[in-house]
Amino acid sequence: MIQLQLGASLSFHPRRVERSARVKVPKKAMPKPVSDTSSEALYQSRKNKLFREITLSGDTLVIRLFDNAIIDNDTVSLFLNGQKYVSRQALRAQPYVFVLPIKEMYDTTDFVMLAESMGFIPPNTALLRTNYGTEEQYIQMESTDTTSAMIRFLNPGGRPRMLMDLASLERDRIRDSTVRMDRLMSAMDKHADEIRTRIPSAEVLRQDTRIKVLFSTGMMFQKNSFEIGESYKYDLAALRNLWQQFPESRIIIEGHTDDSGPELLNLVLSRKRAQVVFDYLQLIGMPVSKMDIIGYGETQPKYPNDTEENRRKNRRVEIIIAPEY
Repeated sequence: MIQLQLGASLSFHPRRVERSARVKVPKKAMPKPVSDTSSEALYQSRKNKLFREITLSGDTLVIRLFDNAIIDNDTVSLFLNGQKYVSRQALRAQPYVFVLPIKEMYDTTDFVMLAESMGFIPPNTALLRTNYGTEEQYIQMESTDTTSAMIRFLNPGGRPRMLMDLASLERDRIRDSTVRMDRLMSAMDKHADEIRTRIPSAEVLRQDTRIKVLFSTGMMFQKNSFEIGESYKYDLAALRNLWQQFPESRIIIEGHTDDSGPELLNLVLSRKRAQVVFDYLQLIGMPVSKMDIIGYGETQPKYPNDTEENRRKNRRVEIIIAPEY
């Protein structure tokens, strides 16, 4: 458990008194404004400057943080191992006090003081007093608009910080994966709408992260044929031009047949149908490295093979637009 409390006034360290005595506030001095940027964003953008490493002993660590001269409206945020515990607090003559049970701490704990307002007299300075076991230390700290002051506490026998870091990394991975997936789904929705607008003859289906494109007439083949007509070539050219807007995707060309004839011959025929589309797209400038072909034969009919009209519709090629992960 971590406790934060406002402590009683303590006697100042001699060095603090000496500095206070010789610093004067300009008559028209004004404090620098508090940044509008969040303290978390500031923490990520600034470098941590290590002022001291302290090896702990005993049961309890007490941290007291004072203003390190005259009171000039310094404000700080305080972080422990990258997690914010105090936000936009003014440094005073009275200390802010942290009480941490050492046995519950990690083997490494980074205490970071981030300056948000530099006060009347930049940079932001503070005096940190620590007590642990029978030990006591005083540390002069300084934070600027580019660096944050850090004290590293080493706790022999404490829990490995790696455990927390791995958990944090996993949370970040899940969050980043979710963000990437949301962006990908949004991009593919946009691509599908663009295809519908630019190629009215296309039937466009969204399937998870993929787009399936079919054409009502040009995709159909004569029985035992793998030749494509002029109208189909026009549609393929339009699709190829659209693909230039989302080149991060691949084109998967899937060939299909009806159930007429031997199954093995249908498998070969379906691949030839996919191949002729592949060859034409290559001819009009589609990169070969961005295309794949698959022949499914008669195994994936779109309609039941119970009428000649349905069989004609099953003699087709489907184009899948899929993102490259």
